[in-house]
Amino acid sequence: MIMRKDIYKLITLILVTQLCSCSTMYIPIMPDAPLHDEKGDIQLSAGASTNSIHFSGNYAFSDNYALQFNGNFSFYNFSGYYDFFTTDNTSRSSSYFQTEYDVGEFAHKNMDLAIGKYDLLKSDWKLEAFLGCGIGNAIDNIEDMKSNYYNAFIQGNIGRKKIKHNFEYGWSLRLNYTSFQLTYPEINNETNSIAFDNISFEPHGFFRVGTPIIKVYAKVGFSYLIELKSFEGIDLNRGIKNEKFNYTSLHFSIGTHINLSSLR
Repeated sequence: MIMRKDIYKLITLILVTQLCSCSTMYIPIMPDAPLHDEKGDIQLSAGASTNSIHFSGNYAFSDNYALQFNGNFSFYNFSGYYDFFTTDNTSRSSSYFQTEYDVGEFAHKNMDLAIGKYDLLKSDWKLEAFLGCGIGNAIDNIEDMKSNYYNAFIQGNIGRKKIKHNFEYGWSLRLNYTSFQLTYPEINNETNSIAFDNISFEPHGFFRVGTPIIKVYAKVGFSYLIELKSFEGIDLNRGIKNEKFNYTSLHFSIGTHINLSSLR
């Protein structure tokens, strides 16, 4: 049985550790796992991490298939950290909620749309599979960089609902292919542009607890990006650091999940 004090401890841990997560030119979406039961299910969610506001919408339009919409957006840097695993102390400030750069230097947004099949196991465990695509862009005014990208992905969700305790938990795994177009200034102030593709593995874990209609959720995700192009000779300090593309590798989110189907 899940104890309330244990849930509070987990939420507190997530709130503390997520203060170490901020990035520049690519912030992965925190995908939703609706765990649909039947046709007509409608679910909405919205939450936040230190680097983004996240939102999702899900609709089971038939007995087998569902649509999903995900997105996130970020303006300014919410903390002095780019990412949990960074070793670049120059990107940190003395306070989590202050940065050494001017406010307004960074903005990022992306969104995606997917179609999938749900309740594949026909059991207490819910298995779902989605196929989708998305678009995003980021701007860093400090180094005058711009990033536009398109992505395609497949995603699997598995989870379980504890109806008696109004508790849900599960895991998602997304395999993502992304095509980037990055624009940045050269030393002579001329603008250069580079196109490259990446493949990323993005597993997530989540739990939701509350009432049949409204639940509080917490998510933790990890992204591992495989670069398909060498950045040898390119070092932009923030967008491409030590010839490696900067992205969020560990991220957390908390928020609210609403199941409109429970109102029927």
